[in-house]
Amino acid sequence: MPTDSEIWIRPSWMRKALSGVAVCATTVALSACVGTPPADEKTPQVVLPGAAPAGATSLNDRLFPYVGNTGYDAVNYELFYEYDPDTPVMRGRVVMAATALEELSTFSLDSAVASVAKVLVNGNAAEYRSGGEKLVVALGDSVPAGTAFTVETHFTADRSKTPLSPLASPHDAEGLQPWVTWDNGFALFGQPDRSHVFFPMNDHPSDKATVTTHVTTPDTLAVAANGTEIKRTKNQDGTATTTFTTRDPIATEVLQVAVGDLVRVQDEADGVPLVSYIPAGSEKKFRDYLDLVPKHVKWMTEQVGPYYYERYGILVLPRDYQGVALETATMSTYGDLAGSSVADTDDVMLHETAHQWFGDTVSPATWDDMWLSEGHASFYGMLYQLEQGHADLDNTFRRAYEYDLENRAITGPPTQLREARDVLGSTNAPGVALLYALRAQVGTETFQEIERTFLKNYAHKSATTADYVDTASRVTGQDLNHFFASWLASETTPEMPGRPDWSTPDNR
Repeated sequence: MPTDSEIWIRPSWMRKALSGVAVCATTVALSACVGTPPADEKTPQVVLPGAAPAGATSLNDRLFPYVGNTGYDAVNYELFYEYDPDTPVMRGRVVMAATALEELSTFSLDSAVASVAKVLVNGNAAEYRSGGEKLVVALGDSVPAGTAFTVETHFTADRSKTPLSPLASPHDAEGLQPWVTWDNGFALFGQPDRSHVFFPMNDHPSDKATVTTHVTTPDTLAVAANGTEIKRTKNQDGTATTTFTTRDPIATEVLQVAVGDLVRVQDEADGVPLVSYIPAGSEKKFRDYLDLVPKHVKWMTEQVGPYYYERYGILVLPRDYQGVALETATMSTYGDLAGSSVADTDDVMLHETAHQWFGDTVSPATWDDMWLSEGHASFYGMLYQLEQGHADLDNTFRRAYEYDLENRAITGPPTQLREARDVLGSTNAPGVALLYALRAQVGTETFQEIERTFLKNYAHKSATTADYVDTASRVTGQDLNHFFASWLASETTPEMPGRPDWSTPDNR
């Protein structure tokens, strides 16, 4: 369970986020946790949880070795859902457009859907095996390298089933659930490794794709999803089909689809269309919160440059969102905001808005690069708190630094966390400390140039820690590898430049 200091550095909206999540003991070899790859990876295998084969069925991410797939690049997902509030089971279909990176006679998708009915490759029925975390597809005729192809999967999703991560304890029903449901609706929570509960995909932030979503619901209900609503068609049976599409590629971990009794609220900020979705009848209740959205977009553009997506907004659910908020791309997701003060929510919402640049527009290339997302969002959240007078230096940057002093020996360096469970919380503080130290060393103006250059160079891509280090070194004309290594890879926290009193716990 989180300690008091963890509750602080994992803001109030993350207090419940990681309770009860367990991973393989650090004394056990990684291979013992994730299983032994089969000798012949071209033979379709029923892949059990925590036992993903290597190669084409895994990206071998150090923290989440069972997600991701090599051999192809996902370009677009076109998703179809049929929603009936009277049953938790939804029929679904997804068409993945992809490009083969090597000759493929077999390939896989990450999948933990309730069941798979059929798979077609380029319109032709294909053999497949589905189990655990993978859908493995065998081809009669191989797909040559460099060739575009499509995979159409017909499946059912079951909102009553919330399969936890293979790294979660089977005896613990708590922790983050992929489906968040209420009487006449639902929303998704896929981060970090649960989006493939919703449909088969390449569920790793290194493979971003555009997404088109078609959801058929009773005509009385609304749909909210990533990107822009382009069409709503009323059907003769009393249902309506709503279509959203993203202009830009997004990572699967920040995918969102929600259905409910929602209303759309529109605004704009410096030319950025703002489209938010809130529970029907709550416009007056949430007015103060909606007014924060353009303020946050304008503040962030002043700090780091232009907003990169086609629109922004917030999605407010009619129920608690598991005690957290999530930076779902183009539309951050929250539970019932009215339970918090506007001042507290102001800071949380700025954090999530900052993620639209760091974490969404530029995604971590591996889960070891998560500090690029959480460190940046927390850094700008604290900078905003200072500017707004919501907190002082000791309760923002100093406290983050001291949290890292106390906890690095437990969690490990931010780019080499000891446990996958810490990826959503334990990169915040060390990331903040690093960015504060970098700004102190190079100056505010140069720091802003580093940030803007990094975003411009890697917009709508995934970036590694090395990419950020290279950007900072090029902008400053200095070799900053040793500086970054000391903050991101060392077992101990370096001394904060210009703040020697922060380095001694006795001085708190």
